[in-house]
Amino acid sequence: MRNEIVSYGIPDLIDELIEGYDPRGEYPDHRFYQLASSWLGENLKEDSLRIGFIHLLRGRYDEAVEEFDRGIVAGSGTPEAYYFRGVALLGKKKTAEDKRGIFNRGESAEELSGRAREDFQQALRSGYGWKLCPGCGYRASSETSFCANCGSKLLS
Repeated sequence: MRNEIVSYGIPDLIDELIEGYDPRGEYPDHRFYQLASSWLGENLKEDSLRIGFIHLLRGRYDEAVEEFDRGIVAGSGTPEAYYFRGVALLGKKKTAEDKRGIFNRGESAEELSGRAREDFQQALRSGYGWKLCPGCGYRASSETSFCANCGSKLLS
């Protein structure tokens, strides 16, 4: 079965998901992400963007941030890596807020929001072609100034 999936081109499928990513979307195909993660680890283990993105889709925000960090430190800090690291940080923030009554340690929600905003700004400085919402990670290519998802002012 793995050979069939590889024949479809895991990197190409991931690239399509990256291009069409919507932070509000649901990405429930966990079996594919597990197989893609395994295949990437065996064949393209230096591809931190795709590996981090798969962690992001699986809701493994800590691992996603670590993978994007690894790529950025190694010098492959593309605008997409900064954007998706920001989205992963917002995912960590949401998870922390959901568990606030149970866990009260680690980075604060404000720290995570600040780090995400810095990543979005770095993505834009690096030539990312979208407007970005610092509140929810939504990206827009239109001339609008406010996020269609949460109403925050877009960064451009």
